[in-house]
Amino acid sequence: MTLESVRLKKHAITEEIIQYEQLGLSNDHLIHGDYFCDNVFFDENDQVSYVFDFERTQYAPPLYELFRSMFVTFLSIPNQDNLARARDYINAYLTIYPFPKELVRNSLMAAFQKQMQSLWIEGEHYLDDSTRADSLLESQYACNRYYIENRAEIEAYLLG
Repeated sequence: MTLESVRLKKHAITEEIIQYEQLGLSNDHLIHGDYFCDNVFFDENDQVSYVFDFERTQYAPPLYELFRSMFVTFLSIPNQDNLARARDYINAYLTIYPFPKELVRNSLMAAFQKQMQSLWIEGEHYLDDSTRADSLLESQYACNRYYIENRAEIEAYLLG
């Protein structure tokens, strides 16, 4: 599965017509880099009380965190229900923090490209001799394959 995952990512990167640099995004926001429910503690009122696991903190476009967390949280099990949840998640965010449609679309494309370029899971196992990320390989592969095979429909559904 690891080899197939790397092949899938390589194909996605080499077939991508628009390069990251052409998206016109600025890496000018300090982001957590791995913001999703497993890295957040909530209080009794469902408010975020603590955020932890800052090892992937980086400067990135402002919407990168939104789409990365969407991939991890909603599309790790690709199906129509989770796609609908992802759309609700994006719409709720954009209701509070509105951005121009082109910036939103380009940010989704950028997050997808960065995900395809990431070999963190594979590197953990084969380069760092660690099994801590092994459980993530199958869900990430399923998410990536689903997105690649249905990209136009997913983007139209999420951003339409």
